[in-house]
Amino acid sequence: MAILNVPTYPQALFTCATEAGVPRLVADASDLGSSSPWTRLYDDACDAGLAVQTKKGATVRFYLAEYERDADGDVTAWTFRPIPEDVRRHPACAKAELILIND
Repeated sequence: MAILNVPTYPQALFTCATEAGVPRLVADASDLGSSSPWTRLYDDACDAGLAVQTKKGATVRFYLAEYERDADGDVTAWTFRPIPEDVRRHPACAKAELILIND
């Protein structure tokens, strides 16, 4: 299993906050400048993801964990969590969530 290159975005594009001990990075999907801000993470699986380059220079990859829909069935947000390989390298990101708002 090989990890593929995924789109990488600077942390500055995200609003960062901690709620109940969970660090959250939040952005409008359209602010990332791509109609499809994530791609496949692995060459042998269909997991989708993206990466964030932190202000300290580390790159953390996130996988698509869940999504929210409104009453009409439209997706309103996607939630991503760090991949296990990057949690081992950067334990501080273990509880992090990245949320993209579908504006």
